[in-house]
Amino acid sequence: MANIKGNKSIILSTQEKEIIVKEHFEKEMTFSQFSKKYNVSYSAIRKWCLDYEIYGLSALESQTGKMNVKQKGKAKPSSRSLDPKDREIAMLKKQLKQANMERDIWKKFDELMRESQKKK
Repeated sequence: MANIKGNKSIILSTQEKEIIVKEHFEKEMTFSQFSKKYNVSYSAIRKWCLDYEIYGLSALESQTGKMNVKQKGKAKPSSRSLDPKDREIAMLKKQLKQANMERDIWKKFDELMRESQKKK
């Protein structure tokens, strides 16, 4: 699965990438842990996860291949040019996740402060 020095890298299918990305968000492991687990480069997994948050499943589709003869000279339509509503939904999901993490941190902080005041 990885491009270990001198070896040709294997291109993962969209489904395999999706499994890795979803597992990353569910288990909240680091990119380097997934890199070792799936034998895929850290930067590839990081890029998949960041793109998936913004563009959704279409970001994981392979962009390799040659341009169609009919399309030469024309700009290739990007699969990432999603509907603005989809982008907004992805952005809002990301903000919600961040807000939930901040809330959890503040709860823990409040709990620790109360414990320290009880000890005094």
